[in-house]
Parts: sequence; C-alpha cells; structure tokens
Amino acid sequence: LAEHLGKALKTHIIVSPVCSFPRLESGMAEQRFDLVMARPADYTARAIRDHGYRYVAQVTPDVACVYVVPKSSPLKSLADAKGKRIALPEKTSYMGQLCVAELRDAGFDAAAKAQFVKEQGVVMYQLKERNVDVGGVSSHSKAVSKEALEKAGLRELGRSRPQPYFPVIASKKMPPAQVETVRKELLALSESPSGKALLARLGLNGYANGGDEKMKQLLAWLEKK
Repeated sequence: LAEHLGKALKTHIIVSPVCSFPRLESGMAEQRFDLVMARPADYTARAIRDHGYRYVAQVTPDVACVYVVPKSSPLKSLADAKGKRIALPEKTSYMGQLCVAELRDAGFDAAAKAQFVKEQGVVMYQLKERNVDVGGVSSHSKAVSKEALEKAGLRELGRSRPQPYFPVIASKKMPPAQVETVRKELLALSESPSGKALLARLGLNGYANGGDEKMKQLLAWLEKK
C-alpha cells in the first residue's frame, strides 16, 4: 500500500510499524507520522481532536459490538441486560469501549459490573458454557455470522451503533493536495483488479469517505458519563 500511495504522491513512503500504544500516541502528538493507519479508532480520533490530524478515509464496513445470548434466552433487548452476567472484550480495547458505551446508554453499568476478558473467543466460550447471560463480540468476527451463531446455539440480541474501523488520518503538516490524493487513491482501490488484489492481500474490503463527523463524535460518545 505504501508503494501504491508513494507512486501517486511521487515520493517514497517510509513504513514505520508501531508496536505500542504509548509510542503511537507520542508520535502523533509530535507529528512524527504524516499518515497513520490504526485499527483502534479512538487513538486516531484523539489525534484529530488533540493534535490537529485530519480524517482521510476508513475501512469498510464500520464496526459494532454485537451482543449475543443463548438461543433459549428470554432477553429481548439490551435494556433486559440489567442485572445479568455479561462478558465483554478487554475494557481498554476499542471493542470493549463500544460494548460498554452502548450498554451504558441502555441503562446498564457494564464498566463496573461486566466480566472483561482478553480474547473474544473466551466471550463465546463463556456463552456456550452458560457461564454468562450476554456476551459482546466484534461485528467483524466470523463467530457472529448467522451460520456460526446457529451452530453454537446462540443468537444476536442487539448491536451498538456502528463506528469507524481502521481509519487513515493525515498530519496537519501534510499539504491538503497530498491528503486529497491519498483519499482518492484509497477510495479507488476497490474499483480496479489490481486495487482489489492489493486489498485482498491486506485482508480489507475497501475504503470509504464521509466518516469525518463520526470520528469527531466518537470520543464524546465513548467518554460520556
């Protein structure tokens, strides 16, 4: 992808893998990265809010927390989760935050009362073993496909509001014309055989525009008390 974008920008793009969130945040605060692709969208949203980064595009589709219950569960809506045993992804993870925020809006204090686990596979295991009444899993997980849920004896109870997934943002130092070039190239990937092949190598469906406002509103929703 760096080679593809570099040709369009007529420059060489240096890829800098970042393996820790503190390094990612400090790098964005210091404008060390011209472009950032980061799957936890709350980090890129903070870079937009706090450090002047600009939204470019995001991977499709958006992501949501899917709340799953045993097929025989009497629960009808998220509001029914009050007082029930709930397993969610790690509290500090992006998905964990989405799961908690939607339950909060439904009147349940998941941040204080839910069971948080490191792997989403553990959430599904806890549900299958009937150790919990409700579990939250990423909508991008194969475990929440209709076929997988049916096979596991589970069903979907509801979803959180969809939010940006794996967005691309640009430093305030990057010229607007270059930002627009990157956006056009990302959006066009799914329209050509070579672009589709590149997306397939990355394991991505494609890129979409129009999530700027949603990125700006993301943190306000996650941090709402």
